[in-house]
Amino acid sequence: MATKVTAAQVVAKAVSQIGVKESPKNSNKVKYNVAYYGSNTAAPWCATFVWWVFKECGDTSILPLGKKSDYCPDIGDYIIASGRKKAKNAGQPGDIVLFDFNGNGTSDHIGIIEKKNSDGSYSCIEGNTSLTSNSNGGEVMRRKRYQSQINHIYRPPYASASTSSTSTSSKSSSSSKSSSSKSSSSKLTVDGKWGKNTTKKSQKVLGTVQDGIVSNQWKSCKKYLPNCLTDSWKFGSSNKTGSTMVKALQKLVGVSRDGVMGKGTVKALQKFLKKKGYYSGSIDGICGSGTVKGWQKYVNSKL
Repeated sequence: MATKVTAAQVVAKAVSQIGVKESPKNSNKVKYNVAYYGSNTAAPWCATFVWWVFKECGDTSILPLGKKSDYCPDIGDYIIASGRKKAKNAGQPGDIVLFDFNGNGTSDHIGIIEKKNSDGSYSCIEGNTSLTSNSNGGEVMRRKRYQSQINHIYRPPYASASTSSTSTSSKSSSSSKSSSSKSSSSKLTVDGKWGKNTTKKSQKVLGTVQDGIVSNQWKSCKKYLPNCLTDSWKFGSSNKTGSTMVKALQKLVGVSRDGVMGKGTVKALQKFLKKKGYYSGSIDGICGSGTVKGWQKYVNSKL
């Protein structure tokens, strides 16, 4: 279904947030993280700010590939795959822009273009920025950015202003129909087995590509994953680069993001689930039935 959201609405919503700050200072705790994670998670929030703007405007499906992600490098991959990437000199109001301030080819910050300036630079609305920290400054601000700082520009498939205005009257009824159509069939069966369906739902919750496959895992770590089924989990040599989904999970539980589900990651997951009340077993680094059941319960709570 075509979106009803316009670029002007997105820009206006973003501008309305200028001046919002994380609290306390340097905590990375802010309302956009509460909306994104379901709790006041202390995590860098430039991407959750952009997601929040589109959520408040009524349609996150027009984000790159329709994915929910808080990780700028992954968003960059989605932009490339979407076929909607624009040239650095072709940005327009409402475009999503990824920056590479370190000059290493990796996106490290994200914002929304408000307008293009006469000198070719852009006025952007960004979350978690400041005059002293481009990408972790703690405030929503209007920033001047140059094309040399840009990694990717993405143009969402916005509605025209006329389309949006003529469809407003039906928005309420269509929204209620959408919410009432949700059913328990979208939930996981809590069976303690991590197969393709558990992976797909996990990928949905974590905001990564939903293909049901956990790729590039190490054979040496397989012994820690007895309940992770090989129809979904793919194991190989220890030079494998890991899985995007596992990296997102590692970010969630607060460990180094190498993309490999090893004993340390399982222990961190168990601690995370125990704190949430979904797991009561030992912190042993073995992803057995109890750990998988706890994770399935957590995923269901986010669906």
